[in-house]
Amino acid sequence: MRVAVFGHGVPWGIFAPFDVPVEDVTLRAARPAPQIAAYLEPFMDPFARAVLDGLAGGAFDGVDLLVFLRESPGALPAFHYACDFARRGLLPADAPALHLLNLVPSNTPAAHRFNLTEIDRLADVLGSAGGARSRFEMPPLPPLTRGAEVAGPRQALLGAPLGNTALQEGLARLGPLVLDQQAEDAARAAAGDTIDAALAAQAANPFAARQPGDLYLSAVASHLAERQVERVVWQVDAHDDLWGWLMPDLRALAEKAGVAFVDLGVLPRRPSAEELSPVLERLAKDGAV
Repeated sequence: MRVAVFGHGVPWGIFAPFDVPVEDVTLRAARPAPQIAAYLEPFMDPFARAVLDGLAGGAFDGVDLLVFLRESPGALPAFHYACDFARRGLLPADAPALHLLNLVPSNTPAAHRFNLTEIDRLADVLGSAGGARSRFEMPPLPPLTRGAEVAGPRQALLGAPLGNTALQEGLARLGPLVLDQQAEDAARAAAGDTIDAALAAQAANPFAARQPGDLYLSAVASHLAERQVERVVWQVDAHDDLWGWLMPDLRALAEKAGVAFVDLGVLPRRPSAEELSPVLERLAKDGAV
């Protein structure tokens, strides 16, 4: 059985007890599929659009199951759209089965019971292998240059997930990139090699998109101090409706800590070197955009 998973911050520890290969397809680009183009609104999450185009275009041939992570922005509507496209006959005949995994990043007794029920549902479609480890390799995370000898301010990149590492690489040329929210989320979500350990990691992840606890700002404050950050760089998607609400408080937190705050505003999710060039040039010149 081949399994693909869509959603930022894949909880690899949840899949560990199942003896199946798992592939993260969250950042995979896809060509537009003409048969579904009329159904995809221009404001749709770009990663959701890509996975739907991939499904309709046959990019998942050979994949038996596509798991959507409810935790991830855009994953729930993408799942519903995919189910409707299947109902309408707009997906290839050999398209994978579709499954929504709804894990709540909380350790309350009610949330824990709910999460175990969701894992039981996942087990029903994957099949239990008696505790055997799954055969997957973790995808590469955006690079950090924490220890590199780079002249320039120590930087943090915060905000919405990106589909490539072009911005990270560009910032790393201007100074050490010592904090990357996307990489932090991915690493924390991946933690745990048992179900209980994985669920505990989800509950404690301050960068989880649906984290119900008030953990984000305090975690950022701690990282800014511990990693001696000198400049925070902030960016979001054009249709962001999640992270942008945190920006005013984050800016105030940075200013209180004496850390420069640079708001890049809206960026493409897969920015090209040409698109980033003027932004990086201005950052290199005076640290402001």
